[in-house]
Amino acid sequence: NGLQENTSISTTTFTGNGEILVGAYSTGANCFTGQIASTIVYNRALSAAEVLQNFNATRGRFGI
Repeated sequence: NGLQENTSISTTTFTGNGEILVGAYSTGANCFTGQIASTIVYNRALSAAEVLQNFNATRGRFGI
């Protein structure tokens, strides 16, 4: 419906020597029960235009 809900900000330093857990807390608790189509890790914050460009590039795969 285009409304943003339940947002949070998290900052983590990743050294490349460990695992990145996507869809759950570090303990593995409260796991996301849906499907995550793709994940990309950037070394910087993306601009709003970059986020929109990424969304538009893949939205067809989901019938949007």
